[in-house]
Amino acid sequence: MDCPFCNYAQEIKYRLLKETENFYLIPGKGAFLEGYLLIVSKKHYESISDLPVGAFPEMRKLEKEAIRFLRGVYETEVIEYEHGCYVLGSNMSGGCISHLHLGLFATNEDVLSQIENKLGRGQKIEKFEDLLNLREKLVSYLLYKKDKEMVYWPEINVLSQFIRRLLYKNTDDGFDWRQFPHTENMDALISKWQKWNQNN
Repeated sequence: MDCPFCNYAQEIKYRLLKETENFYLIPGKGAFLEGYLLIVSKKHYESISDLPVGAFPEMRKLEKEAIRFLRGVYETEVIEYEHGCYVLGSNMSGGCISHLHLGLFATNEDVLSQIENKLGRGQKIEKFEDLLNLREKLVSYLLYKKDKEMVYWPEINVLSQFIRRLLYKNTDDGFDWRQFPHTENMDALISKWQKWNQNN
């Protein structure tokens, strides 16, 4: 299996911020905005909708810590998103890697309105576990979360790195983590995490 998030030595170890029993917290590659984190499952689950029920409390605890860090250090709101990828024909729901990774961005932008301008209104849910009914149907989706507001769009077909494209305001390809890893922003975040973590 050629999955970067399953390759601890090359993709996780050098940027690991925190590790729990079932998850890693790492800065995201391609951080054109410095405050960009990923919660990645240790085991190869396709998406949040594939996660065992017992792992959700642990993921939420790590999520809360990540949000507290981003809000405290970058003094912004935090949005979260996931491209829940199941290959349905050519539909990967905009995801690049079919391995559970929840993105967290420090931004004050009204990203939900931007998504709705492109995709229309999504379906509201109350908690991550509400996505589990999509697993049996093998439905791909886009998930957006801010505070307690959670919305998802099932069976969509959007460009790869869809949310990153919305947040990136330039006309070049600087949003693309493969071409532009923005390692200087990852390094800056790691340094800020280390200082924050010593005091929290």
